[in-house]
Amino acid sequence: MTAKKKKKGKGLLFAVLILIVLLVLYFVIDLQQKKSDQEAETEETEESSLPVSVTEDEISKVTVKNGDVTMTYVKNDDTWTYEEDPDFPLDESAVNTKMNCLTTLTVDRVLESPEDLSEYGLDKPQQEVTVLKTDGTTFTLYIGNQNSSNNDFYVKVDDGADVYTMPSSSVNAFNMQPYDVAKADSFPTLESTNIRDIKVEKEDGTVEFSSDESGTSWTVKDQDGNEETAGATAASDLTSAVSSLTYKKFIDYKGDDLAQYGLDKPTETVTIVTEETEAETEEEPEAETEEVTEAATETKMVSESGSASETETGSEETTTEAVSETATEEATTEAVSEKETTEAATETESETETETEEPKTIEVTITLLIGNTNDDGDYYVKLADNNGVYTMSESTLDKLLNVDVLDYVSMYLNDVPMTNMKSLEVTYQGETKTLTVESEEAPVETEASTEEETEADTIKISAGALDDAETETESESEAETETETESEQQMRTVYHYLVDGEEVDSTPFRLFYNNLIGLQAQKRTSEAPEVSGDPDFKLVFTKVDGTKLTTEFYLADDGLYDVLSDQNLPARISKMDVQKIISYYEDVINPETETESETETASEE
Repeated sequence: MTAKKKKKGKGLLFAVLILIVLLVLYFVIDLQQKKSDQEAETEETEESSLPVSVTEDEISKVTVKNGDVTMTYVKNDDTWTYEEDPDFPLDESAVNTKMNCLTTLTVDRVLESPEDLSEYGLDKPQQEVTVLKTDGTTFTLYIGNQNSSNNDFYVKVDDGADVYTMPSSSVNAFNMQPYDVAKADSFPTLESTNIRDIKVEKEDGTVEFSSDESGTSWTVKDQDGNEETAGATAASDLTSAVSSLTYKKFIDYKGDDLAQYGLDKPTETVTIVTEETEAETEEEPEAETEEVTEAATETKMVSESGSASETETGSEETTTEAVSETATEEATTEAVSEKETTEAATETESETETETEEPKTIEVTITLLIGNTNDDGDYYVKLADNNGVYTMSESTLDKLLNVDVLDYVSMYLNDVPMTNMKSLEVTYQGETKTLTVESEEAPVETEASTEEETEADTIKISAGALDDAETETESESEAETETETESEQQMRTVYHYLVDGEEVDSTPFRLFYNNLIGLQAQKRTSEAPEVSGDPDFKLVFTKVDGTKLTTEFYLADDGLYDVLSDQNLPARISKMDVQKIISYYEDVINPETETESETETASEE
């Protein structure tokens, strides 16, 4: 037993010794590695700086080599050109921003004469930047790998032995391609409310969306030419998506080889028609307007001055006849003055209206060609009347790439507002009834203003006025009161709701009709279902213009109703929704049922 314990203790001691040896080896190896790194990187210099420098005014030409692409930018009198392609649409501001990075190069560390440049990616540099200065001297920066710890880049200058670490802000600008500094066009700005037509042409056919002049009511035409009313929300989502189209990247300004982008035979062509308004208004002749206004004002002032003089004269004579004459002259003068002022203002307004042209409406058509996708999943696109090739993201084009007509057809089954309904024939349980709405204009009973009448009756001519003047004033007051009473007369429209020519209560009638035109399908189908027998519920709308809309409801085996229409695609709707409509209809044609139920409820209470 004791021997076994001793043997076990020796084994444990041996294991501990092995662990200690391994730990020592680890620390030795780690120390040697750190020493090797220090020897490779050498010591930092006290002052870290590049042996070359350049100012903005000294830059004459910059050549950037990035992989297999070489870009040369020449500066002449502060103007940049692209040497490889002088016609290239260069964005000089973007070029200037990148090249000015050369004037602010900073160094974090200097690694003196490292032996193996491959450790820093400088045996095969990622980028080379050669600068030609105005004095004819040149220097080249070789940009290698990026340090994963601090994101600095390793850089070598010309044939120098030292390696410099530089912040990414100094050298990232030269990880570039030609179109990074191209002057790109923007996709045309579109207002969703101005879009009037969208046509999507694909290999399997064309789908077209069209709106009315106001842009609020839309229709959708499928590949077979069948036209349906589009849902307002779906149409709005589509126009919003189209108005949000934007380019992602500029690819090719020439567009002379469209086959490589799949644009020689586009997978999809989208034609957008918008209406733009241009208001062209001539400047109003302000000077002439002011002269007319001033002339009218002076006329009124002179008239008022004359009236004041005559009034003063009449006062001195102190006769009631003079008072009456003065009052008459004042009224006449003021009437003439007001007439002249009104005529002058009318002439000015008339001249202004004549010189102002009505806004012009311009129809603008934009055709977008959509080609293949690139490695990032973006689509190559171009406008039909522009050579430039760009990319658009899949998410931007989603609404146009996946057009399903059924997603856009309106779900409303009976979109006939009461104002557009001449009659409605309803067939239920073998009986057909006709619903109509008639209207008439009737006066609105209003009480005359007692205060105004009292005030008019109490107006008196001052003491000393003649009886004739008093009589004239009273007759004028009566005439004004009658005119005011006539003008206060208002009219209102009275509606009568009829079933087979007999007037019924408006409340159940309106409740039934409003729910009927608000009825929406659960989904539309492209093919009509097989039905047999008479429909469970049938509607025949006759519109004001004489056109008809027929809607039939058939209960299917699965508990849903199949809906067939002579104007719209087939649809499916829940049984509950149809039964609710039927219930409202029964309240209209059987008003006594509602009355009896109310009586029973009241008696129970």
